[in-house]
Amino acid sequence: MMLKFDIQPSRKIFLFPVLFTNESYYLCDDMSTLKSLIYEAHEAIHGMMPNELHHLILCKAIIVIDVREADELSHGSIPGAIAIPRGIIEMAADLKFIGHHKLLASARQMKICCICDCPSAGRSSLAALALKEMKFVDVSYLKGGIPLWVADGYNLNKIQTDIFSVKRR
Repeated sequence: MMLKFDIQPSRKIFLFPVLFTNESYYLCDDMSTLKSLIYEAHEAIHGMMPNELHHLILCKAIIVIDVREADELSHGSIPGAIAIPRGIIEMAADLKFIGHHKLLASARQMKICCICDCPSAGRSSLAALALKEMKFVDVSYLKGGIPLWVADGYNLNKIQTDIFSVKRR
């Protein structure tokens, strides 16, 4: 929850809980910082726990997108994930873009979960927010990222598909 305090009529100060703890807070009077963008994404997007994601994977009821860069995928990813780096997720998702990703761009009504390897889930929540803003109806991010997935006892596999890149035609 973000708390707002009126300090002066023309200035607002925002108090943010530090990610994954309710005990520490930091002040931010500028909503343009990376931390504030990630906080806004966490507020707007459902954070999925590893057991929930695992169940949906077993039921084949979700598309998992690994938003890490190509050089970060050598240790593997969540089984069945497709690799679309965060920096090009909007192009991959846009049917009107010539180089779009066929599966993702046509999946606006499907359940989608974005994942990355940082415990704060910064990139994955920002990617999920971008998809939500592009009118994807059911997007989420993996809380705790891949480290929590592994800590909860789930395996990583090699990415089975090519890493998506923008192709110019």
